[in-house]
Amino acid sequence: MNKPATPYQPRPNTFPARVLEWFQANPDEELTREDAGRKWDLAPSQVTIGLRACVIAGLLAYGHNDDLTMVYSLPRPGKKVASPAPAARPKAAAWPAPTTAPGALDFSGIEIERAVPLPAGPAGRISKWQALFDRLTEPDTSVRIPIEWRTGVAGHASKLNLATKKAGKGPRYLVRVVDAAHARLWRLA
Repeated sequence: MNKPATPYQPRPNTFPARVLEWFQANPDEELTREDAGRKWDLAPSQVTIGLRACVIAGLLAYGHNDDLTMVYSLPRPGKKVASPAPAARPKAAAWPAPTTAPGALDFSGIEIERAVPLPAGPAGRISKWQALFDRLTEPDTSVRIPIEWRTGVAGHASKLNLATKKAGKGPRYLVRVVDAAHARLWRLA
């Protein structure tokens, strides 16, 4: 005989219970994963895992705030929230067995050569995105870009941010999706 499902409630003194207590004491506040991680000394990924059941049960909302930042908050009537991350995917069917056995390739006809000069690599190669970043000459400037550029621009921004971090000075950049067709690149500093 099946018991009726009871609503989820986190166990006392666990991370989810402490977060819910904090939100009940501060009902108008919002927390990003990073904020919650700093507050309770956890990695952002641990925050996501720890609060997932609270979001699924509707005890917490996880969605965009007015700044388009993903935040946790208490559920608010009439406010749409993001659905929780999907459950783990079912295992895919096993790969078919290879049609050729390992070692079946014939390398006997390939000539091995010595002392072949190595061509010079692309020294000082500049990313195709650098010209876009060069146009953001001051902090607090941004540019709207097609969504198709987002991954390449974000990758270049990460490289520049890492160089800035190592040097201890320089510009910092951020790329976020702003709508279905566009992303935006910001120069933060």
